[in-house]
Amino acid sequence: MFINKMHNLFTSVRNAVKRLLLVIFSLALLMTVPQAPVWAASGICALKSITDFGETQIDMVADEIASASATVEYSCSSPQKYDTIRFCNYIQPLQADLSKKYSGRFYQTRHDNARLAWKMQLKDNETRVLTDWREAGPTAGWVHYVNTWSPSAPATVASKQLTLSYLNRQQQDHVRAGHYNTSYQLVTRYKFGQQLNGDCDNGIADADGTIISHFNVSATVLKNCQLENFLDIDFGKQDALALGLGDKSIRAYGNIGIRCTEQTPYTISINKGSNVRQDVAHMKSNNDLLPYRLLQPGCKLNWDDKSTLSGTGNMVNMIDNYQVCAELFAKQGQMPAAGSYADTVIVTATF
Repeated sequence: MFINKMHNLFTSVRNAVKRLLLVIFSLALLMTVPQAPVWAASGICALKSITDFGETQIDMVADEIASASATVEYSCSSPQKYDTIRFCNYIQPLQADLSKKYSGRFYQTRHDNARLAWKMQLKDNETRVLTDWREAGPTAGWVHYVNTWSPSAPATVASKQLTLSYLNRQQQDHVRAGHYNTSYQLVTRYKFGQQLNGDCDNGIADADGTIISHFNVSATVLKNCQLENFLDIDFGKQDALALGLGDKSIRAYGNIGIRCTEQTPYTISINKGSNVRQDVAHMKSNNDLLPYRLLQPGCKLNWDDKSTLSGTGNMVNMIDNYQVCAELFAKQGQMPAAGSYADTVIVTATF
């Protein structure tokens, strides 16, 4: 009986110690749990939508500003708290890359000898352009800010407007009239975090993910030519007696320039001015007339509205210049009256 009582007492003490140890052990576990978690945010983004840039009409000869815009949206989520997502965007051509050596310049191509240069920027970051995915240089980046994250609402939608701008004609070359349509990839690397900045100079080495989406760039280049680089013709001071005697040939030179979309055929005609007599052009001083004629480069072929000059458009950043040869003539023995003679002719380009 005594032994049993002692055994029961020992058992009760042992159980009490055991319970005490369990309580102490449990308290020790509670002491090791941090009260405020340190977030190491990471999540996932997927393309939600990208709008079409549409069709852009471009008059490259007139050097008009042409651009198009589209908006890209991403659906993003993370089970861990985050307040920013940094995005770095790149362009990746799907065909032969003619822009690789030009940072931020891309070409739509019709064929090997016709191409149209453009660049893409992000709204509110016009100082940076999107570069080729395979280039090591800096590209455009942006940050999406999140203020409403919670465990029950961990998702957000990030969006950005893309602006596609066609380069001015001085940065173009083989631009021909017609329709250009090319597909590209928009490559986006992203990273969730706390107070990340938008600097994409070195990309995102430890990105949470990469999204590759497709978009089309479509444009129509208008067929056009315009006359430029005129140089008026000035015969200067001439001896009326020498001209009447026909002792010398008197010539002066001007210039007509023309710029066209490449490979655009054109003709240039010049009328015979305001004082035509018997199909001969004349300069006028009061009521006195002095006959002259205009000749094509080389001073052999007439240049008027019947005998025209023909050509084909060069690179759009170049002007085709043509010398105008002007020649005075008078009937021998007829000395023109002294005075200041002038005439105005109209130059017409047809294409």
